[in-house]
Amino acid sequence: MDELSAEAWWQRGSCLKSLGQWEDSLKSFDKALKVEPTKVGPCLSKGHLLAELGRFDEAISTFDLALQIAPDSDSALTCAYPGLIFAVGSFAEQVLQGSSSRSFSIL
Repeated sequence: MDELSAEAWWQRGSCLKSLGQWEDSLKSFDKALKVEPTKVGPCLSKGHLLAELGRFDEAISTFDLALQIAPDSDSALTCAYPGLIFAVGSFAEQVLQGSSSRSFSIL
């Protein structure tokens, strides 16, 4: 399956996400990015899944990567920023509710 295109890995990841196979989905998104590191779609999909799973630090890093890959892309801008807002807001909510032992600072 290593010969698959980045698009095929991305679609596989999306299908696995729909089936609730989160870790396999993330691995497929990573494979898509390995095949084509400048393809922003799998990066955005991975970021959204990580945020949905409550893995906010990873989600934020992934959305940041998407914006680095394609800073002028409409899809990167319209998908990454809402994802970032969700991830940061959800993480802050956890901290405020005392469910996280991590500290953070706002610059």
